[in-house]
Amino acid sequence: MIILVTLIVITGCSVENKLISNSDYIIYGVYCGECIGDCTTMYKLTNNDLFIDSTNRWWQARFKGKKYSFKGNILNKKYFLEAENLKAQIPSVLITSKDKVFGTPDNRDQCGVYVQLKNSNT
Repeated sequence: MIILVTLIVITGCSVENKLISNSDYIIYGVYCGECIGDCTTMYKLTNNDLFIDSTNRWWQARFKGKKYSFKGNILNKKYFLEAENLKAQIPSVLITSKDKVFGTPDNRDQCGVYVQLKNSNT
């Protein structure tokens, strides 16, 4: 019985982890509403590269009620590898929950965290 449980734990990957690891891309970053200048830094992690967008495009899209269209500059492979390692740390509740917003991000000028996962199947 112990061997069976061990095999399930070792070989079993949750559906959420597969969705994250097989994603087309992940966009994540931090945004701050009460600041001056560029108040948003977003990253786009694809299967091959990591990009950065430190402009206010995210805010502009949000206030116009439009979808955020990522346009950024590519970062070097060192940062890509660091970001790849972070994939495994994305909480599965972000995938399994029907909620799209958790808590009250940037409600008290503490900034907010944005995460968007794109999977071919979704």
